Amino acid sequence: MGLPWYRVHTVVLNDPGRLLAVHIMHTALVAGWAGSMALYELAVFDPSDPVLDPMWRQGMFVIPFMTRLGITNSWGGWSITGGTVTNPGVACFGFGAFHLLLLLELCDGDGIVRADVPFRRAESKYSVEQVGVTVEFYGGELNGKM
Repeated sequence: MGLPWYRVHTVVLNDPGRLLAVHIMHTALVAGWAGSMALYELAVFDPSDPVLDPMWRQGMFVIPFMTRLGITNSWGGWSITGGTVTNPGVACFGFGAFHLLLLLELCDGDGIVRADVPFRRAESKYSVEQVGVTVEFYGGELNGKM
């Protein structure tokens, strides 16, 4: 017996950092499983008779789905169709660069991190002094004891 999907999301709903971390970890687990299964299937694949003994008859699951989705080229530059791959890493680089630029927009010149995420609006500036840590909040109020 497990928790339903909406129960898991309500646990981390008001903490955007944990919500994002949970989804990134889930994506990493699924990608890791798919990658390791693809390597295993590639190791046991027998391409001697693709008509009478295709991938799906050999118990393959991941590689046929990857090819059905159109994933035929690798980032390393090889292709299962035998064609030449030009600029294999451009899409990955562009995706990462876009997200880095998006994250850089969260910080202004004063070193204040401004995060505007659903369910929480917070602006904070941290400074460490000799007596301890001082936390100043802008645009909100601090609930609790310091």
